[in-house]
Amino acid sequence: NSVVSAVMVLRGSAWVPLGDPIVGAGIDLIEYEGDLVLCGRRGQASAREPIIVRWNGVQWQTIGAGLRGVEARGLTIFDGRLVAVGNLSGSGSRDFQHVAMWDGREWAGLAYGDAGDLYHAAAHDDALYVAQRGSLRKWDRQHWTKVEPAGSFFRFQTTSNTSLTPFAGDLVLCGSGLAAGPFVPSGLSVARLLDGNLRSLARGPRVANLQAISCGAIHQGKLFAAGPFSAIAGFRLTGIGAWDGVTWESADADLVGASWPLGLEAFSGGLLAVGDISGVIDPATGATVATKGIARWDGVRWHPFDAGLSAAPKSLAVDGDTPVVAVDVQGASPVRTAIMRWSGDQWTSIGELPGQAFDTSIAAQNGVIVVAGSRRDASLLQTANYVAQWNGQHWTYLLDEPSTWTFRRVGFHAGDLYLMGSFATL
Repeated sequence: NSVVSAVMVLRGSAWVPLGDPIVGAGIDLIEYEGDLVLCGRRGQASAREPIIVRWNGVQWQTIGAGLRGVEARGLTIFDGRLVAVGNLSGSGSRDFQHVAMWDGREWAGLAYGDAGDLYHAAAHDDALYVAQRGSLRKWDRQHWTKVEPAGSFFRFQTTSNTSLTPFAGDLVLCGSGLAAGPFVPSGLSVARLLDGNLRSLARGPRVANLQAISCGAIHQGKLFAAGPFSAIAGFRLTGIGAWDGVTWESADADLVGASWPLGLEAFSGGLLAVGDISGVIDPATGATVATKGIARWDGVRWHPFDAGLSAAPKSLAVDGDTPVVAVDVQGASPVRTAIMRWSGDQWTSIGELPGQAFDTSIAAQNGVIVVAGSRRDASLLQTANYVAQWNGQHWTYLLDEPSTWTFRRVGFHAGDLYLMGSFATL
């Protein structure tokens, strides 16, 4: 019989549900008072209900009684207490709307009265902020106020891909954030709070192809954002811009390509960009030096960074301070993926895995590298999933089965490795 569990943990050589299986889907997972807390939903589409559970080291415990609604989508901590947001309507005998705070005994609403489901919550500058489709709202412990965009030209729009992130003392909104005019979305998706107002980080709202920012990283005190856009803040960009807290600046003038970035990661050697990058322009000669889908920013200019690579990387991570990438093995049949690690002067393979690398995710801790991804056929249809671990000498498959589970996060907690999502197990 198959079950669905929202959290899986590696025990020995087998993946097992953490505690009794949670029949449902996990959406957010945070640490609270030293414990893991998960929120999400369970049930079928016609009869869903929210779940918020806490792992006490032995079992999952439901937090509060009779939580009502459809699903809990986001968790944060405000005033030392756990806050949940989503499509929520009450708990026990209490009725509330979308926002609830746990006081140690029961869930209590925060007098949120606006219609519409909430997607995210974040504590910032001694206030609580919640994002929903159409608005951003602030709770000052007494009242909710709407955070207005600067001017009527911008229409705030949030989706499940939006995140609220503290940066340089500001609260930064990333994802599908701002739209130009009443109907046409611009795809520009970075905004910050300034003097209590939501303001775009770009002077011009139009972004080519109506695409949003897909990845970002903080390097040398700047926020780098990458996505399939071609203009931001009046600059002609091919996919990467940098925000210093005051203005945007071009960060890809020397790159050829970069119209579809796949990842940004910072390490001691600079900032790495992976994506549709075919070359780097030498500013001294004007010549284009080829590079296979990866380049390094030293704070002034980009450099080729593909020594030892046979193909362009499809994913990027950092193991401590060592970059790691996944690349397709050229000419291999069936398709295989090579995991490459930067050795100081070139990329070196640490082993090969079968399957496509496009949706591979990498996590690392203390030299242990874990790769989670899916196998695909010649038509790129998903046929199986795998999780593999590199222990410094060889790869070990921790999971390899023809399942259709989906995972949202892979990472470590208290010495254990976790996957969060919806998993089909036997």
